[in-house]
Amino acid sequence: MKAETGAHHVLVGVEGQGTGGAARFLLGSSTGELRPAWVAEETQGIAHLGAAVATGDVDGDGLVDLLVTDPFYDTSSSDSGRAHVWLGTQVDLTDPDGDGVIGMLDDCPLAADPLQVDLDDDGLGDACDAPLLEVGTPAARGMTTTLTATGVLPGED
Repeated sequence: MKAETGAHHVLVGVEGQGTGGAARFLLGSSTGELRPAWVAEETQGIAHLGAAVATGDVDGDGLVDLLVTDPFYDTSSSDSGRAHVWLGTQVDLTDPDGDGVIGMLDDCPLAADPLQVDLDDDGLGDACDAPLLEVGTPAARGMTTTLTATGVLPGED
C-alpha cells in the first residue's frame, strides 16, 4: 500500500509471536525505513492471529482498513476461527504535519519533525516546545541582563 508521501506501508502477520500470534502495521518513509505504527496481539493460545492479512477500503470512506484472520480462535466450538477488521477511523494512520510519522506516534503532530527530536525528554517534540530563553551576562547590582529569545519572530508572543 502506498501513502500520500510516496512511502510504502506494510501489514505483516506474525503467527508465531507470543501465545496466539500478532499482526503488525509498519509505516514506511521516503528513505525506505519502516517504523512500527500499530500492533494487535492474540492471547488465546495457538489461535494463529495474522495467518492471513490484507488492507483495503472495505467501507468506502477513503481510509485504509486492516483485515486480519485468527483461524484457530475458539468460540463456542473448537477452532471456529474469526476475522478482524480495523477501520481506518479506529487505526489513525494519518500524518497531520506531513513529516512521515503518523499522528498517533508523532511527538509533535502539528509541526513537522521527521527526526522526532526531544532533547529535554519531556515527551513533547522540540518542534512543539516553547521558545528557549538564553541568559547573557549575569546581572549585578546596577547592571542589566540581556535575554535573547530564539524561535520567536518580532511581534509574536
